[in-house]
Amino acid sequence: MIKAFAVDDELPALRGMEYLLERAKNIEFKLFQNHLEAIEKVKTDFPDVVFLDIDMPSANGIELALKLQDIKPDIIIVFVTAHSEFAVDAFKAYPLDYILKPIDEERFEKTLGHIQKIIEEKSTKSESMRANPVKIRCLGSFDFIVQHQSPISHKNGRRFQELFAYLIFRNGEAVTRSKLIDTMFDGVMDKKNINYIHVVVYNLRKLLTEYGISYTLSFNNESYTLNISTGFCDIVDLCAFVKNNRVVDESNYKQAAALAACCNGDYFENADYNWIPEARAWANLMVGQFLLRLSKYYLGSGKYYDCEKCLATLLKKDPSSQSAHKLLLSLYLQQENKLSYIKHYEKYRKFLKTELGKEPEEELKSCYKRFLREMK
Repeated sequence: MIKAFAVDDELPALRGMEYLLERAKNIEFKLFQNHLEAIEKVKTDFPDVVFLDIDMPSANGIELALKLQDIKPDIIIVFVTAHSEFAVDAFKAYPLDYILKPIDEERFEKTLGHIQKIIEEKSTKSESMRANPVKIRCLGSFDFIVQHQSPISHKNGRRFQELFAYLIFRNGEAVTRSKLIDTMFDGVMDKKNINYIHVVVYNLRKLLTEYGISYTLSFNNESYTLNISTGFCDIVDLCAFVKNNRVVDESNYKQAAALAACCNGDYFENADYNWIPEARAWANLMVGQFLLRLSKYYLGSGKYYDCEKCLATLLKKDPSSQSAHKLLLSLYLQQENKLSYIKHYEKYRKFLKTELGKEPEEELKSCYKRFLREMK
């Protein structure tokens, strides 16, 4: 069953649309003369398709279509108008069709058939996605992945990847269009680049919706904001865990352990954008905080193997982490693993001297000297 809205400020035109929709099969519809009422109803009724007049005194149909796509990214737009001159501008909203008034019934039936086919294909894909949910991997190569399967290939290019990655990195913050253009096009604010940003955002909405990713991607005050729900992206899930859990304990360690399995790769490791160093520094800080909390839980719970493995991952990302080195030395002491304790202390001391030109802090030095005395 197709759920359709028709929006037109002229009542005769709306009645004509009503006549055509009533004659169609497998379709339920609502009619609106007031575009604001239509916007509110889209938020609650989630129609599959909206038939829109372009030239309305109270609203620009193209701008209205873009607003509706913000609310429901996969909504199908069909423009219905008496003005053929709007056709080029209308395709800014990527409509499925552009029908001229007066509407030819046969032409309208073909459009409905096309809509029905799209909805059926979407339903089939949705069932597949529910059975094999897609997730976004940022820690490691930047990909869409299906659990236990290879990354999903898609036809979007480098610019698409960069804009998507940058919005993820901003982690729900509003990013101005000028900032995006400055980041991606060296600040060249021309019509071509502005349109390109618009096209990429449209394709991003389309792809995220197709893959069943729960998200919002809004455009307000000349700024884009991407929020991805938890459960769909590794770095989003990790940040949410760090924010909501000051410690790892029996109530959340299984969730933490699952997240730790995602932490081996570098943030966007296959990317070389000019903002990547800043992004990786931020991600390493988040991952470091998380792995340190999990390591403390493992150590306190006597899960020494998991603790050592967790700390090894942390030190690979941040070899200078004093907290991680101290915890690893505490682990070896707790295990009474004398050889590993000595070996790691000397390795840490050499690293500090070579890379940073300093000695271990007094607490560690005193502990090490005491340990050596007790061995004699």
